[in-house]
Amino acid sequence: MDKDTTTTTFKEALHPLNITKILQEFLGLDRYVKKFTFEKWVALMIFAQIEQIPSGKQLALKLNNKEELQKCLNLSSISASQLSRRSRTIDSDVNQALFTDVVSRMKREIHPRDRLQVMSPIYLVDASIIPLCLSLCRWATYRPKQGKGGLKIHMKVACLPDGTAPEDAVLKPAIHADRTEMNELITEEGALYLFDRGYNDYEAFDRYCDPDINIRFITRVKSNAVFDVIEELPVNPDGPITRHARIRLGGGKKKMKHPLRLIETHDSEGNLIQLITNDKAYETEDLGELYRKRWHIELFFKWAKQHLQIQSFYGTSPNAVYNQIWMALITYCLLRLLQARTGCTQSLFHLLLCVRDNCFKPFQELVKHLHRKPTRTSKGRQRSDPEREFRRFVELVEKEGMESAEALYADIHCG
Repeated sequence: MDKDTTTTTFKEALHPLNITKILQEFLGLDRYVKKFTFEKWVALMIFAQIEQIPSGKQLALKLNNKEELQKCLNLSSISASQLSRRSRTIDSDVNQALFTDVVSRMKREIHPRDRLQVMSPIYLVDASIIPLCLSLCRWATYRPKQGKGGLKIHMKVACLPDGTAPEDAVLKPAIHADRTEMNELITEEGALYLFDRGYNDYEAFDRYCDPDINIRFITRVKSNAVFDVIEELPVNPDGPITRHARIRLGGGKKKMKHPLRLIETHDSEGNLIQLITNDKAYETEDLGELYRKRWHIELFFKWAKQHLQIQSFYGTSPNAVYNQIWMALITYCLLRLLQARTGCTQSLFHLLLCVRDNCFKPFQELVKHLHRKPTRTSKGRQRSDPEREFRRFVELVEKEGMESAEALYADIHCG
């Protein structure tokens, strides 16, 4: 019998995880643990992400009542306190290492020809805040004077033709500014980075312009930025770019050594957009279009918050919260790998729904479900186009007269 017919969808989704490697790197991870091992904890937490289980109590109850899950994990039961304790005692660095390993595998298996730029990858960098209760999570400082707590997810994602793929992440309390993580996320030489005004750092910009480092970037200028215009450059009067100039950012001791390109355009609402870049290859119109792709990382954060479990947490300690977020990011990567493995052309959310429905069914059932041909032969209810209907009516009037056209439309809409 073929192996895939006996392997469940859930086990196939977990297949890319190299737990053995993690156990070798972090010795003593399962020391004194007899029942609830690290591997079982990881599988249970990923199941919770797929099913969007909101609390540890509900997750423990789900395990205790679901025989398929017990058989898959070789774990008959667990209590909410055991789950909370295990999540609290596992160092979050362990799951960060597991995330890094899954990302490496994803980069190998998603063929380079599928990347937006093979020779020059494009990365999006941004951060998103997860609100936390400051009275329960004293370590998660955000706005202490207002009594607000929060965690900030700093992300670097690769921009692909069919969406985004995580590359790196940093988790810290929300009080830390975005630009403090630039050295961690913006590292690859020759790559092009897109980020917003929260990452304005003139010293870092000068470093990226160094020919020995050669990191290209596109970002927006802050409204209070000071710069000197070196040269005004010509623009196409019929194009979307209204200004192109060479400038030097900063003033006094903070003035940059290297010049940058300033590009001005307008968004769909007519607001002025000022972009700066050290890229010398792209045309001005292309740079404007490239920066629009920065919104893909906003879509990534929106997708994760809507379809993964990172809004409510099973514990309040730093390890418990960080570990749950690492599990969410790992689950996203596993879904992307499963999407590539199955050849799924539908959205990632569609795949997630199919995985939920076929979680403990044979993996081939999922593949058949994803590639099932639609049984509906009609095109369904079509949206009417008033302008097209009006043009057809005018043609009928000109050709057959007003009375014939009115009679025909009366038959169509009444019959």
